[in-house]
Amino acid sequence: MFQEILKKKLRLCLILDDGPSSLSIPEQVILAIKNGISTIILKHKCREPDKLIPIEHAVNICKTNHILFIVSDDILLAKSISADGIILEKTGPSIPLIKSLLGEHVIIGKTIRLPNDSKQAISNLYDFFLSGPFFKTPNENYLTLLKTVLKKTSLPVVCFGRITDANYKQCIEQGAAGICIDHYITRSGTPQVPAEKIRLAIGSDARDLLTPWQDEFDLIEKLLLSSKSINCQSALVIPPGDDASLLSSLARPTITTDTQREGVHFRKEWQTYEEIGEKAVSVTLSDLAASFATPVAVFVNLSLTETISEDAVKTIYKGMAAALDRYGCALGGGNVSRAKELSLDLFAIGESYSTVYPARTQALPGEGIYISGPVGKARAGLFSLMRNDPDFPELIHAFKHPVARFDAARILFENQIKCVMDISDGLLGDITHIARASGVTVELDLSQASFSEQFFAFSKKYNQIPEKMALQGGEDYELMFTCRPETFDQIKKKLPEAFKAGHVKEFMGTSVIQPFPDIFSFQHGKNSIDTLSP
Repeated sequence: MFQEILKKKLRLCLILDDGPSSLSIPEQVILAIKNGISTIILKHKCREPDKLIPIEHAVNICKTNHILFIVSDDILLAKSISADGIILEKTGPSIPLIKSLLGEHVIIGKTIRLPNDSKQAISNLYDFFLSGPFFKTPNENYLTLLKTVLKKTSLPVVCFGRITDANYKQCIEQGAAGICIDHYITRSGTPQVPAEKIRLAIGSDARDLLTPWQDEFDLIEKLLLSSKSINCQSALVIPPGDDASLLSSLARPTITTDTQREGVHFRKEWQTYEEIGEKAVSVTLSDLAASFATPVAVFVNLSLTETISEDAVKTIYKGMAAALDRYGCALGGGNVSRAKELSLDLFAIGESYSTVYPARTQALPGEGIYISGPVGKARAGLFSLMRNDPDFPELIHAFKHPVARFDAARILFENQIKCVMDISDGLLGDITHIARASGVTVELDLSQASFSEQFFAFSKKYNQIPEKMALQGGEDYELMFTCRPETFDQIKKKLPEAFKAGHVKEFMGTSVIQPFPDIFSFQHGKNSIDTLSP
């Protein structure tokens, strides 16, 4: 979860030194990363244009190596260099204003220098606290401030100010999440002895420096080499590597496309690169499952930021490869380009095994509406991630690892189901597509839906109605279908988790009749799911 990841990042922080005798800021950052620093803090205010370029260079180095770069008390600088966070030294702009300027996901810290400061400063609106400075005089009770702060918050607290290898243990023993040190690297490029002892004692490992991808052709060659380990290449007469791939002849080719974009579909704070690649394949192929098609090949266009490392791209492909192997699908090829945000645009080709295409237009009055499995879990998992709540691993797993229901599709095909679609935008939104396409009215009823213990626990914790969550829930990728009740009885024997969600009527002037008229499903460009309504 976010707080646990943040605690690890804050375990050992470095305040950059911009003095005349110090190394350049990029040099300090490079050496600090190699020597185990996981967060960089820029304490001075930088106004001179000649300093901005090296700072931007340092930020890019940090982004490539997944190191936090945090600016102290300078919102404009933080915005101009796209810093990961800001530390507020004094009372300043409100948290909502800061987030409107720097983005909703900016990390916000607060410096607390005196015990009395903590009375008004402690707030869960922040993400962490920087407490100090300690050890101003030999007689100072330097733990008083730390104890005071720790009593008032469960958020990470980092200590700073003349911390040495002789006294850092006292801070950690009291419960500090991390230590912030000055001047870690000497002019010669070697770690200072006291700071190095702290690093070793804390257990912050030295690491190799990651560099951003540079050579498009070299990267593509390496990705193609790794893709050869993917099974099911028999579908490709000419594999990736030429201008285009040649597929085996397909009797009924079925084609779909999907996009996974950073900040819209995923966040790197929540998902690993491998999970991002795996999910991108699963959600794209889900459309083929709903179309009664066997997956044949996937093509991917990668849009890469200038700071993403080659290792990260390979890890994305590792996740894609795992999903492709699971579904028996080949990688047909793709493209690589530079972009401001990471995104994966996938294009999938399958072969239909049915002479009748299962379409949204085929819902008939008198039929029931059925779902192949539980819905709403992915939405609850997303909200758990948004709230840094680790209590619901089953729901978080549902969001991170959706499954394309090719197994359920085969059963529906065997029972001659003619109206099918996968649930990606939420049950309510997707059933509306069916109702409008078929010219019917659907009446929703989730009284027969079953929910897991974690889903009930989540709903209780956040004062939610489970049926409401299920109606709105997106990214479930279960299959929704319509059929006669007697047909569903046969399907239920092979899909025990399937349930009835309503029934289809002649058109009554409205497409959907639902038990909660005040809710709606997610739509790109219309709304974002950033709050839970009661």
